Amino acid sequence: MEQKKPNHITSHTGLDLYGWDFNDDGKLKWSLGGMPKKEYCFREYNSYYDVEDMLVEKIGKVEGMVCDSESGMLCIYFKDKRSAVNYLKKAEKYLDKIKAMA
Repeated sequence: MEQKKPNHITSHTGLDLYGWDFNDDGKLKWSLGGMPKKEYCFREYNSYYDVEDMLVEKIGKVEGMVCDSESGMLCIYFKDKRSAVNYLKKAEKYLDKIKAMA
């Protein structure tokens, strides 16, 4: 995971986190987007709905997480950076494990 800008974190898996809007307390809201790179795709994804379903199935949902993907864009929202980063770390760990097993 690499933080390129204060509001953009890129994963080696192809997923990204973006800080995009402010909560009432002045903290950024964060969203998970992107698409797993080919080497992390262990099944065919027909749309971003499929990626969202895989993440929810394999990683789970956390408090404050809202899924709102569209067929052409992955959108999973988090209330703060900490919960978004923790979720991305879990996703990376899972995807790395699957890649190593292939």
